[in-house]
Amino acid sequence: LPQGAHWLSWLHAGVMRYAHGNIEGAVQAWETSLRLRPSAWALRNLAVHALHQKQTDRALELYPAAHRQLPDLLPLAIECLHALLENARAPLALDLIGRLPEGIRFHGRIRALEARARLDTGDLAGAEAILTGAIEVPDIREGANVLSDLWYLLKERQEAAREGVPITPELQAKVRRECPPPPRLDFRMMAEI
Repeated sequence: LPQGAHWLSWLHAGVMRYAHGNIEGAVQAWETSLRLRPSAWALRNLAVHALHQKQTDRALELYPAAHRQLPDLLPLAIECLHALLENARAPLALDLIGRLPEGIRFHGRIRALEARARLDTGDLAGAEAILTGAIEVPDIREGANVLSDLWYLLKERQEAAREGVPITPELQAKVRRECPPPPRLDFRMMAEI
């Protein structure tokens, strides 16, 4: 190989090309990097590009492949799970969660994503067990609605199932009035300006 023709050089070249708007050149660089040595980073970058191009199936092949390269990397696992859930692949997300290494399996972000996946697959009891258990998301910020949104979604689905009705704006309003999230799940900004 010529000097500088290294998988990591091509990976960085792709990032620089992407940053300068040379998307086609970035993709070519990441593909070259992969041919020289498979890496989670090139796979992940190609997955992000595929999502931007609305190539969902391709992205959802690349993200898990990237995760398999670095299964202990929490941010990559979170990103992969987000992509799966945002594209209606909750069963695949649950499968991936079930195979995560113990060191990240019970992180609060992973637990929240698992609750979402369980809601999406109709496992209301599983989602409720997570949300009423000892879930703690250490890096959540004030104003983040992730946990309270999950709580309301759970309660809406439970109420709809109990009443045998679809989820309507009226049912959602009723749930918001009658089923507030526990304080430990509620990071919404409540003050009126």
